Amino acid sequence: MKKIFEEYGGVITVAMAIVALICVVALLVGGPNGGWIGNAFKGITDKFLEKTSTAMDAVSVAEGEHVYTLEEIDADDHLYGIGATKAAYVVAKFNDDYTEVTIFANGPESDGKIKNYTGKDTPLFAHADTLKKANITKGVTTLGDNTFWNCTFLSEVNIPNTVTAIGLGCFNRCQALTSVVIPDSVTTIVRKAFNECTGLTSVTLSKNITELPEFAFYAANQITTITIPEGVTSIGAYAFGCTSGTYTIEDVYIPNSVTTMEDTSIQYPSKSYAPTIHVKEGSYAETWATGKGLTVVYY
Repeated sequence: MKKIFEEYGGVITVAMAIVALICVVALLVGGPNGGWIGNAFKGITDKFLEKTSTAMDAVSVAEGEHVYTLEEIDADDHLYGIGATKAAYVVAKFNDDYTEVTIFANGPESDGKIKNYTGKDTPLFAHADTLKKANITKGVTTLGDNTFWNCTFLSEVNIPNTVTAIGLGCFNRCQALTSVVIPDSVTTIVRKAFNECTGLTSVTLSKNITELPEFAFYAANQITTITIPEGVTSIGAYAFGCTSGTYTIEDVYIPNSVTTMEDTSIQYPSKSYAPTIHVKEGSYAETWATGKGLTVVYY
């Protein structure tokens, strides 16, 4: 809008003055209820405002966000087409020194789905030694397999509430990440999504997931408290915890909805590291925890 007024401000000001003058004349001649002169002026005024509004809308569209073509993306070292359906449907745009990336749905036809990668082939890994911040914007719907694979210096990421799925190993070994908020729009988290994110201290899970798959947060060992939301029905092997090394998980809250767990769903190096399991009385989680000899607290 600032740019619009810089370029068109004089015209807009004059137009508003003319409209105001017309309105005053119409009232003086025709009164508040019109008259033939007042109605004529009103017709002219309405038509003028309509055309002015249309012109302003056109300016707004013209000043909107640029939609990149595949040719433009391929020609720019800071742009990568990472869409699944079509490469240009989702774009990763790096800043000048490759420390930040903005990922966005490119154009009105975009479905917002990011391509699945196998690991080293993800474009973001090409800048893993500098990438520190990822801004995923609204409109992106699926984070593909291994999108941020091994981006070990990535310390900050936001996941918008348009994302519904987080793919296999999406943030695998993003060891500088300290916290992550998974919005309630997410219904699917695939195995190893946050595997070996050893710097994580805080995780907020979506209230609309039903499964925590195997190795989902394996070796995310700086977390002290894990709260699994109501609605989750199964927790896979090694979803949390680790078999060796530093271990800080102290409390795990498991809701009544959970009906399936593996023996290693909450893994710990030895009995001395075993966390306290908070459960609902009479729940499946209580049976699971007592069967392993863990300390159980009702909540």
